[in-house]
Amino acid sequence: DDPPTWMYGGDKPDDAAAMKGAGHDLKGLISCWAATNQTEHRDIHFPTMALIDYRGYRLIAITCLPIKPSETLIYGSADAGETVHKSDTKFNDRMRELGELLNIKAHKVNDAEIYGPGDIE
Repeated sequence: DDPPTWMYGGDKPDDAAAMKGAGHDLKGLISCWAATNQTEHRDIHFPTMALIDYRGYRLIAITCLPIKPSETLIYGSADAGETVHKSDTKFNDRMRELGELLNIKAHKVNDAEIYGPGDIE
């Protein structure tokens, strides 16, 4: 049996790094929202997110979006990048524009070139 590998910390958990990562997730979401509001196209929507710090613990509260990968997912992946959706050209242009505003270059996820993380939904 291999020992567990922690997302933050490797061979042992690192709570401080995990809390910092959650803070960066929120900053990234705020940056995307602000950049979208700088464009004339405001048809990219983002979930509501809050960080709750309580007695040394940090919780991430985020709304559940009504995404059904086989029906409503038009950009990104719901299976860790194995299947990448990118069929809506209008939305692809919006994501390219958002990437340019945030200085994010397109990158390959499998055979698709996208702006943003490989597991964006």
